[in-house]
Amino acid sequence: MNSSAIIFGGSGYIGTNLLTQILKASVFEKIYICDIKPLLSFDLEINKGRVVYIEIDVRKPIKFNIVDVDLEKAGYSILLPYIENQVTNTLNILTLTFLGP
Repeated sequence: MNSSAIIFGGSGYIGTNLLTQILKASVFEKIYICDIKPLLSFDLEINKGRVVYIEIDVRKPIKFNIVDVDLEKAGYSILLPYIENQVTNTLNILTLTFLGP
């Protein structure tokens, strides 16, 4: 298993409950919590490297540098152009949703 999850707004009530359930299920090796509000009460999982908190304000443009994803090794290199397009489209939608046209 070499998988990761990203939860936006993961420091609030719903996000922390979702994080707790995901951790219990052991579905992902690493979970990224992206929120403007600090993540509390998960110090043990953060110290283990299982949970990573990233301070992000979704009302502003989000730039991710996904460098640790090896699509060729995973056998998905043919999907790279599609994935890059989908990430760009998603970020554009997020920007329009939170900032307006």
